[in-house]
Amino acid sequence: MPVGTLLRQALQKPDYQIVGAPGWIDDLVFARADRRLGPDLKATPADCQATIAERLDAAKAAAGRGGPPALPSFPGPNDPLPCGFVRLTPGFVAGTARTLAQIVPTLSDLARRPVIDKTGLTGRYDFALRFAAETAGLAGQSRLPGAPPQTIDPDAPSFFTAVEEKLGLKLESARGLVEVVAIDKLEKPTVD
Repeated sequence: MPVGTLLRQALQKPDYQIVGAPGWIDDLVFARADRRLGPDLKATPADCQATIAERLDAAKAAAGRGGPPALPSFPGPNDPLPCGFVRLTPGFVAGTARTLAQIVPTLSDLARRPVIDKTGLTGRYDFALRFAAETAGLAGQSRLPGAPPQTIDPDAPSFFTAVEEKLGLKLESARGLVEVVAIDKLEKPTVD
C-alpha cells in the first residue's frame, strides 16, 4: 500500500490537506450549479429515495440498540450500481442517491484541492462522469486484485471540462485558508 494512502487513512485527511507530500496544491475551487443540472446529474428516483430512508431508519434503530447497522453487500466491478453506492475507477466515477454534500468530497479528491458546495441544491442525485484519468487524482492508481482491467478513454475530456459539461457544475478557482497536516519527517521502516 502506498505511503500516501497510509497517511490519508491514518490522519483521516485527503492528500491535499497534507503539506510536504507530493501533489500539494494550495488553491481553492468552488462548485456552483448553472441554471440546470447537467445530462449526467439527475434527481434520484423515488424508489431509491425510499430505500435510502429505510437504511437511515435502520441505522438509527441499530445505533439505539448499541449495534452496527446491517449493510448491503458491495456490488462487483461489473454489477449495476445499487441505490446509495459510489463506483470510482481511473477516468470514471458514478454514484446513486448522493447529496451534494456527499458528492463534493469525491470531486475534491479528483480535483486534488478543496471543493466547496455553493450550489444550494438539496435532495439526492444520481451521477456518472467519464474524464481523462491523468487530469484528476487517479493517474497511475493500481486496481484491486481480481478486478477487470480498466479501460481508459483517450478521447475523454479533462476532469474539469467533464464536471461542467456532464454534471452542470462549474469549478472556479479561488484562494483561501485550508486546514492542513504538515509532515516534519517520514522514514521508510526497517526490518529487524
